[in-house]
Amino acid sequence: MSHRYPQIDPEKKARYRVYLTDNDAVSIAKIYRSYLLEKGRFVSLAEKTEKSPEIPLLYGAPHIYLWGENVICPDDIHWIHFREAINHPVLRYILQVTAQTETGRAGAAVINEIRDQTYISVYQKQIICRMLSEALVQDDFYNNDLFVLPDGITADKIVHMHSDERIQLHKSLLAASLIDVFEPENTWMSKETTDIIADLKSGGIDHAWIGLVDWTQAYKTPQVVYAARNAGYLVGAYDSYHSIHPYGQEQWITAAFPDASLYEQATVTLQDGSKAAGFQKIGRKLNPVYTFAAVQERMRNILASKLPFNSWFIDCDAAGELYDDYTKGHETTQQQDAAARLKRMCYIRDTYNMVIGSEGGNDYAAFVIAFAHGLELPTFSWRDSDMKNANSPYYIGRYCLLFQITVVQIISIIKQ
Repeated sequence: MSHRYPQIDPEKKARYRVYLTDNDAVSIAKIYRSYLLEKGRFVSLAEKTEKSPEIPLLYGAPHIYLWGENVICPDDIHWIHFREAINHPVLRYILQVTAQTETGRAGAAVINEIRDQTYISVYQKQIICRMLSEALVQDDFYNNDLFVLPDGITADKIVHMHSDERIQLHKSLLAASLIDVFEPENTWMSKETTDIIADLKSGGIDHAWIGLVDWTQAYKTPQVVYAARNAGYLVGAYDSYHSIHPYGQEQWITAAFPDASLYEQATVTLQDGSKAAGFQKIGRKLNPVYTFAAVQERMRNILASKLPFNSWFIDCDAAGELYDDYTKGHETTQQQDAAARLKRMCYIRDTYNMVIGSEGGNDYAAFVIAFAHGLELPTFSWRDSDMKNANSPYYIGRYCLLFQITVVQIISIIKQ
C-alpha cells in the first residue's frame, strides 16, 4: 500500500481501518453504515425529506429526459399556406437574421427548393423549423417595421424582458403576422412536450421525473413545466458547473459564464502546472471553491422566469472527480473541492426547494442528493452491444438519451 500526500494539503496523515466480515455486500454495507453513524454522517431518507418534501414523488418514478431545442415543430405549421407565404416580408426577414448561420443557410436553400415543388418533404420541414426556432430565440428578433406590439408592450420593455417572456412574445408576433400559416403559438411543440406528459399520466404513470436538456428548453416551451407539475411529477433541467469554455467560444450552455475572468482565475491547475481539461478535452475544469457566486448568479437568472421547477440535476458533482488545485494563490485540496460541491448542491436545494440529483452518487454526496444518474440509473447504449450494432433490431442510432428505468435493462428482458 502506498500513499502520496499532496504538497498543498496541510494535514499530511492518513488512517485506515481493517475489518473482517462475511463475504457478501450486505455485511460490508452494514459496516459502512455503522461507520457513518459513528461519525455523525448518516442521513436517513426521512431526514432528507424534511429538507425536500417532494422527494416522495420519486417513489416508483421513471426518469425521462425530453430532448429537443426547437421552438416550433412541423405539426405547428400549415404547410400549404407556408408555401403560399414564402415571399412574405416576415419570412424574408427571418432569412436575413439567420443568414450568417449554418441553420439559416440550410433554411434558405430549402426555401429556394420548395418554390418549384408541389410538396415539402419531412427533411425540409425540419430544416425550416430549426431556422424559425433559431430566429425566434434571438434577443433582437423584434423589428418595428414588421411587427405590431400588443398593448402595453414597448420596444424598451422588450429589452428588459426575461428570456422566456421575450421568446413567447416573438412567437406571438410571428403567428400574428402569418395568421393562416401557424397553429396558435401557445400550442407549439405540444407533440414533443405536453402531449407526452398527458400520455404518461393517462397511461397510469402517477410519479415521474421529467428532465429537460437545459433550462432554455423551458423558456421556449414553458407549458411543459406547468404540465409536469400539474401531473404531480418532478420536473427539472440538466445543469453542470464542471467545465468552462473561453468567453465567446462556448460550445454548450452550461460551460458559459458571464464572468470572463473565471477561465483564467478559477480553473484547476494540476501539479505539473498544466490546466485540467474540461469535458471532451474542451476548455478547462472549474474550481468549485471559487465559483459559488457564479452558481448563485445562474440560478437567480433562471428562476427569475418564475417557472415552477421542483427538481434540478447537477452533473458531475457527485461523481467523485475531485481535484487538488495548484493554482498559485488559489491552492485548494480535494477535501475543499468536495465541500464546495456540496455547498452549491445544498444551496440550490434549500434556496429553491428542489429535489436534487447528480451523477454517480458517490458517498460524500449521499446525504444531499435524492437521486443519481449514471450509476443507479444507467442511460447509455454502451452497456449493451446490440444497441450499438447497426445490424441489430435493438440498434438505437448514434445519439440517444434513454428512459432511465432503464431501456438497457428492459431490452435485456425482452431478448431473454
